[in-house]
Amino acid sequence: MEFSNTQLRILIDERKNRNVEYHTTTNKKKYLFWNEIAEKINDQENTNYFTGDACHKKFLGLTKAFYTAEKYKEGTGTKRSLVGEEIYEEFSTMFWLKPELPFEQVRNENVRSSSANSPEASSSSISPKRPKGKSSSEQQPLEKAVKESPTIGASGKSSSLATSSNPAETPNISRPVTPTIPSFSQNANVINVTFNYGGASEDD
Repeated sequence: MEFSNTQLRILIDERKNRNVEYHTTTNKKKYLFWNEIAEKINDQENTNYFTGDACHKKFLGLTKAFYTAEKYKEGTGTKRSLVGEEIYEEFSTMFWLKPELPFEQVRNENVRSSSANSPEASSSSISPKRPKGKSSSEQQPLEKAVKESPTIGASGKSSSLATSSNPAETPNISRPVTPTIPSFSQNANVINVTFNYGGASEDD
């Protein structure tokens, strides 16, 4: 169905000015909304052939032409729409979309504020983990002091904790045994020497 410029103007103005009413109307009763626009066009243009369904389809065609022109202007589409280019400036406001109700505006503002504060929340959640790193750094001097503390081994020299920590090593047991063996051997040598010397004097 063809619409004149005047008829299109009535259709667009009615849909724009009654946008809130359109979105608050249930889907089952939206046909009544378009029927009222068709009646207004018929009354002002002295016609009787415009229907609500025809007005609805015509407006959908206008929005489709706008999206086609928008994609072409952005470089994402290859098709042009002369009708879309004519109505592009007015339809760029997208007046036909559902407006934000007062409670929806409050909810969206809360969502925006929470998303804006999300980096601070994430940083505060990370901050409790810092004492763990601090405690490990405090333990390092203690471990360093234990490793550097001297220990006396069997040789009388200082040794590290790594060499003295082995329980299998018992330096205290080998220390009293070591001097007794050479002392016994020395006494035996003395006895043998004395005995041989005495035998030689008897032969003379």
